[in-house]
Amino acid sequence: MSRVKHNAVHKFTAGLNNAPENHPAALAELPITSPVFQGWKVYYEPLTIGATYADDAYWEITAITTGTLVPGGSNSLRFGAKATTDNSGYLLQHEASTVQVGAATKKFYLETVVALTNTSGTQAANEWFVGWTDKQQATPAAGTSWDFEDGFGFGQVAGGTPVFVTNSSDSEQSVALSGGLTSGTYRKYACYFDGTNYNIYEDDVLITQALASPAVVADVPLGCQVLYKSGEAKTNYLDVKYALLAVEL
Repeated sequence: MSRVKHNAVHKFTAGLNNAPENHPAALAELPITSPVFQGWKVYYEPLTIGATYADDAYWEITAITTGTLVPGGSNSLRFGAKATTDNSGYLLQHEASTVQVGAATKKFYLETVVALTNTSGTQAANEWFVGWTDKQQATPAAGTSWDFEDGFGFGQVAGGTPVFVTNSSDSEQSVALSGGLTSGTYRKYACYFDGTNYNIYEDDVLITQALASPAVVADVPLGCQVLYKSGEAKTNYLDVKYALLAVEL
């Protein structure tokens, strides 16, 4: 499983890095194997599918016009658009909320791996999001802005480039990443919120740090959301391998 080593840059005084010295060295990395006794809870969504993937008591799955949802490459879930239909794609959301951050200073860690492939058209015309939000689609119909009111995640609006975006009572903060995804190439995004700052990683490299402003959304029920929608009539697709969230209790 993918790991990010924080201890070279960030020292945890509690939680994920607070393992006894006689524990395996792997516990100094993420994801950890025994989070509960260390004061954290881990949520992991392995976004892989077999022959079918349908609405159930856990997921609400919505086709956006004529989008497709099929197994992808490298054990991923593939969200596809339709060449003949603008703004087509797929949306996955938890039926019931699974996460509630206890306070604005509680630490958390979010990680995902995605690949955006444009068979024609441009990377910037696509919309995608992976994170935890209130039960509201991440982008509105036009796709050029963020629409959820509470939550956080990685994504891109039509005409933009990838960002880490947060909303607290519809007050937004957007932290720019290094630039657009290379077509067909997986990239790992991670954010460690240390109680004050967002520390953003790309492919295990710390690229930026940003003060949380507004404060992190707290005491609001959130659920996992994965969205892909093409802002142009092209057969493009997004492969998502997993979504991992660890939250300090």
